Amino acid sequence: MTPEISLSKENVEKAIKEVMHPEITMSLVDLGIATVKEVNNNKVLFEIAIPFPQVPELIINIFKRDLTAAVKKDFPVATIDFTLRIMTEEEQQRFLKSEQENWKGL
Repeated sequence: MTPEISLSKENVEKAIKEVMHPEITMSLVDLGIATVKEVNNNKVLFEIAIPFPQVPELIINIFKRDLTAAVKKDFPVATIDFTLRIMTEEEQQRFLKSEQENWKGL
């Protein structure tokens, strides 16, 4: 019998490290979009940082769907919640550089 993986911030971070951006060949974590803010009592709180307010709701929903699926795969009882913010100017610059270097489109 395999030991059960505990729901911890570290294990959630491992679970989402391969969740890719739909248009860029990089993970949401590596792009600075997804951060695990808190894990407590089977609840996971993510912060999604978007580069601009004009990011389509469809794209944000894809982020949420894919992050949720990655967590639920290992932790089916977890409750997932999200906060949303706009990236700082420095974060935007890093994101735009990565986007330009790794763009694949839909």
